[in-house]
Amino acid sequence: MSRKRNARLLASIFGKGAPAVRRPLSAVALALVLCVGAACLPGCQQESPAADGEGQSLAQTGSGGEAAPDPRLTFTVNLDDDEFQDVPLVVKVEGEGADGEDFSRQYRALPGHVYDLSCDPGTYRFSVEADAPYDDAYLCVPTSASCVYDGEEGQEVVLAAKVDRAAMEAAAAEKAAEEARAAEEARLAAEAQAAEDERKAQEAAAAAAAAEAQRKAQEEAAAAQKSTHTVYITNTGEKYHRDGCRHLSKSKIPIDYADARAKGYAPCKVCSPG
Repeated sequence: MSRKRNARLLASIFGKGAPAVRRPLSAVALALVLCVGAACLPGCQQESPAADGEGQSLAQTGSGGEAAPDPRLTFTVNLDDDEFQDVPLVVKVEGEGADGEDFSRQYRALPGHVYDLSCDPGTYRFSVEADAPYDDAYLCVPTSASCVYDGEEGQEVVLAAKVDRAAMEAAAAEKAAEEARAAEEARLAAEAQAAEDERKAQEAAAAAAAAEAQRKAQEEAAAAQKSTHTVYITNTGEKYHRDGCRHLSKSKIPIDYADARAKGYAPCKVCSPG
């Protein structure tokens, strides 16, 4: 806006040649605001802020208007075997930050995926473990890499891992052999237990048979003893008697119990010789 235009604006507010006291104070304030605003419009001698053409500061964009680089430290694992792309590897990251604080983490990393450490600047060492404490882990050739991270520029550490087929086959063979050994030990233990149970059963049967034989022998001995003892008959009677029976007062003839029974003699009802 030119000076003449500003003069005409003031004259329209205050009136040409009219005393300033006739205008209300609000009009005076409005005139001051318009003047200040006009000084800030394009065409005035003002310094505009530094910009790159899109209105973003260089802190937000890189040189030439490109996006600033990602300052994070990341890692990825490339595996040479397509069969195991969906099986995680164990990656151990150890290091020391610029402030002296130790850093130690273990990642279960899928091949081809990018993992952000979210760490401070420092020196870090990455290693792919040959074996892993997971059920679905597999053996691979150990590999490692190191980097110095300044925290200003992004860095990606790429670990080239290789499946160790020979080690996997050896581990599978060892596992099969161990399972076979365990199965054989279990079979032998079962057979030994069965043999022990059979031995005990035979011993118990033998003990029972011996006890039965002893019982029968005792019964037979008792019967034999009973059948061989001496009883007494008389010259005229048909009974056999014990020694001392009253019916033996006139005659007393000794005879074997078995013979007496065989000859038809009956036991005396008075002395009950058996």
